[in-house]
Amino acid sequence: MGATMAHLTSQERRFVLLRCSGMTLRQAAAGAGYSAMTYDTLMKRPEIVAAIEDFHRGIQEHVAFGIVEAHAMLMEAWSNAANSTEQRLVVDSLMKLHKLGEHGVKGGKSVTININKLDQMSDEKLLELAGKAAGYLDNEDSSG
Repeated sequence: MGATMAHLTSQERRFVLLRCSGMTLRQAAAGAGYSAMTYDTLMKRPEIVAAIEDFHRGIQEHVAFGIVEAHAMLMEAWSNAANSTEQRLVVDSLMKLHKLGEHGVKGGKSVTININKLDQMSDEKLLELAGKAAGYLDNEDSSG
C-alpha cells in the first residue's frame, strides 16, 4: 500500500486507513476530519480507490483460509457432532463448499436415521460408521 499512499495527503491517508480498518465510508471521512458527506467525493478519486484496493489485495495474500481449511474444520465438526441433526448440517455445508448437488434440485432427498437401529448396533459397527478404529474406545476402567 506504500506506493499508492505516497500520492495522497495525510488527511486522505487517514481516510484510507480508517476505511480499511473497517469503518463505514461516513465514519472514515469524519474520522479523517472531513464532513461526513465528503466520502462520496473522496471515493471518486482514483488514487484513493487504488489505495483501498491495494490494501485489500495485500490482505488477501496473507489470508490462509480456503476450501482445504474449511473442509478440515467441517470434518472436525462432524466428528464432534452430538447427534444426526448436527451431522446432517455438516453434510449440507460440505455439499455447498464442494458445490455438490447444485443442479437445480430443490427439496432434495433427506436422510432419516432410525435411532432404534442405532441402539441395536454393536460398538464396533457404530465405530465403523463413525470412521473410527476399533480400538478407539478404551473398555478398561482406569480408576480401578
